[in-house]
Amino acid sequence: MSQEFRFPGGRFRETQEHLKWEGIHHINRQRARNQNLRNQIISTGPSYDTSEDLPPLEWAFGVERLKTIVDDLAKYKGQAAGPDGIHWNDVTQAGLYAVCRIVNDLVIRGEYRPGAIRKVSIPKSKGGTRTLKIGNIADRLVATVISQILTALVDKHFVSTSYAYRPKLGVYDLLIQLSYLIDVEHKHYTVCEDFNNAFDNVPIDLILAGLPEVGVIAANVPAEDAEQQETVVEQWKALIEVVLRGSTWKSVGISQGCPLSPVAMNIFGHLNHDLVCQRIAAGVTALRYSDDMFYLCDSEDQLADFRKLIGEHIQQFGFSFKGGGNQHSDNTNIRPTNIVNTPIESMGFVMSMSPDSNLRYEIPESGYLKLTERLKETHRTPNPIKLGTQILEGWIKAHGPAFSPNCRDATGVKILSSLEELCLEDSLSPESCYKLMQDSYRKWEQKRQQFYTRQRTTTAYQTTQETASIPSTLPEVATAPQSLNFENDDSCPF
Repeated sequence: MSQEFRFPGGRFRETQEHLKWEGIHHINRQRARNQNLRNQIISTGPSYDTSEDLPPLEWAFGVERLKTIVDDLAKYKGQAAGPDGIHWNDVTQAGLYAVCRIVNDLVIRGEYRPGAIRKVSIPKSKGGTRTLKIGNIADRLVATVISQILTALVDKHFVSTSYAYRPKLGVYDLLIQLSYLIDVEHKHYTVCEDFNNAFDNVPIDLILAGLPEVGVIAANVPAEDAEQQETVVEQWKALIEVVLRGSTWKSVGISQGCPLSPVAMNIFGHLNHDLVCQRIAAGVTALRYSDDMFYLCDSEDQLADFRKLIGEHIQQFGFSFKGGGNQHSDNTNIRPTNIVNTPIESMGFVMSMSPDSNLRYEIPESGYLKLTERLKETHRTPNPIKLGTQILEGWIKAHGPAFSPNCRDATGVKILSSLEELCLEDSLSPESCYKLMQDSYRKWEQKRQQFYTRQRTTTAYQTTQETASIPSTLPEVATAPQSLNFENDDSCPF
């Protein structure tokens, strides 16, 4: 029971509960002031354009900059503990500052070495499990800084058909490009593939050897600063290698769960898949989302030959497709699918052609089952209604393409029926459910239409430029003479 007491003078009367909240507000205000001070320190120091060159380690791993990143990680990123069992929120502000100072000292002196990892198995969307390898908070901090710097530097080198782990790109962008290729360019023959245990089989030497090709070099610097920049680049390469190889100094495999693994996978995929696909066949479009690929073409035989060639290529560094078709010398196991006749399931959707000859997206039964399983888990939490609302809102926002007017009612019935069966009707009213689906589809459709318009404008401009640059096949005709009578004309050639 709270005890009431009176301050001297009798003007204020507070309860212990009120004082507790006042203390929380005071801590939050103090943290905001500290954040402002850190921002002032960072802004008054030297600045670097990380999209052009690698900055010095002293700047990237400055204590105040590290603390800003730590605050972001503690608030928004994964809260799982490493092998030492420590979560971000288990450490006081003074303790986090101490972590930042230790990381700063070890990295700058070149003595940083990652610690052990904790393996955690999580279910995969396509069935089975994925093993995450989670390091301690200090190791995740170092990997996060490297990932941020590398992403800003190398992202502009990636091809436009790579969509995973990139700023302002995601699954929707890939699906929109897929729709355009099928609806507009009529590339109806498709092959959907993914690498078998991709992250566990990536040769680290190939990533390190490819860093100069994606911009990790001393460039855009004056001659007098070239030697210093070379030193900076070598320091970064050494640090990247230390993080990728881990405490066991492995030669193969990048750890899923490490903040550096997404950009490392993109570097590997760009150099050893995306660029190779562009060189193999001009008529085939290859889309990649991490280790998931879509190959599209308007010719079945050309796509089958392409799939065979790319399968043989990835075998060179120990990769294989899960379908296993690359093990065969003929095309019997790798015939493309004609999406006009046969739906395909990938990226959480069933894709098929609608009666109006446009690509249609539907949610497979497995998608509803996974939603139901996640909602069941809410009953193990203190507030299942609140968590159920958050799960539903996130699920609906992620499946916008499937909520077209023709499919919305049937989908809404399935969602509301699941809520009723699980006694979670209060999580989302029917009106809110349909409103969320409508908004989610509208955002998808707006983004799709913007992309289509942009692509058509670009195509029209390129066609105009190509037409203007085509030389005439006939020589220009000279002006005809006034008279064709050459009898008294000395210029007559005859």
